Amino acid sequence: MWLVVGQVSDPPVYGDGKGRFPGFAHQALPMVMISFPCPHLAVRVELTDERLAHIRAGHPELVDATRDRVARTLGDPDEIRRDSRFPGTRLFSRWFDDLLGGKIVVVAVVTDDVQAESPRHWVVTAYVTRRLTQGITEWSRP
Repeated sequence: MWLVVGQVSDPPVYGDGKGRFPGFAHQALPMVMISFPCPHLAVRVELTDERLAHIRAGHPELVDATRDRVARTLGDPDEIRRDSRFPGTRLFSRWFDDLLGGKIVVVAVVTDDVQAESPRHWVVTAYVTRRLTQGITEWSRP
């Protein structure tokens, strides 16, 4: 079950919702992909099974609710920063009272080929932190 957060009510979509995986035609076996609505970018953001496995392996504190925390952070962030080290990467962050006594989840979203008509937006990683230290604030909850 997916939690409805704010105005974000769309459930995640696997591939294009019809069993096809646009953008992965060059691969013999397509990756499994989930996409989440992201109102701030006005697009859906992809999370591949490979990136999900990376997050779960490197950040065990997120294992129990990775998809839910990613969905809530992308759908209703507290702050969005531009990553100063990696152009084309935004850091979406959200505070969770129920995570390790109160922590911030950061979801790093890469936008490929920003000049393209419809660039790809995808999660490269997600992690937990006590405070935000990197990036330039692009948007913050009032």
